[in-house]
Amino acid sequence: MHQFSKADLKWNTLGVKIIVLALMTTLLASLVVSGIQLYLNWNRVQDDKVNVLSSVESLYLPLISKAYWHYDLEQVESLMRLVNALPYVGQVHLLGQYEENYTAGSEVPERYQEEYKFDVNGNALHFSSLNIRPATESETTTANLANYIGQLQIILDKRKMHETLFSEMLK
Repeated sequence: MHQFSKADLKWNTLGVKIIVLALMTTLLASLVVSGIQLYLNWNRVQDDKVNVLSSVESLYLPLISKAYWHYDLEQVESLMRLVNALPYVGQVHLLGQYEENYTAGSEVPERYQEEYKFDVNGNALHFSSLNIRPATESETTTANLANYIGQLQIILDKRKMHETLFSEMLK
């Protein structure tokens, strides 16, 4: 039977300390790298969100405005479905000036909504500057009032953004 001396106990204690220190250092490094990766992915998702809103503003809004101005509802609905297919978009509403409503997409629970509103103007070919604004602002400028025919609401689904973040983290 082997007896342990004090030297053996010191060696074991030092070995355990080194192993614990190595594990803690590795864990800390993993957490830092994961945090940086999460931050970079979050910034990419935010950039994607801005790109989606910019494409709605510059591409789809003039087309929807023109189709709605000419009362081409089939084209309006088709364009709204295309907008709804963009990343992170959960639902699209077109609220007409005379309370007509058109919707594409499925209902997004309120706590997961991030809403943006765009003025729909009948004079779609002469936009001097398109107006994206957060959903909290609802006034229409005097300059746009003469051509104002409705409002396009884009409801982004935060769950889709979170799913993107989590899938990127698991790669």
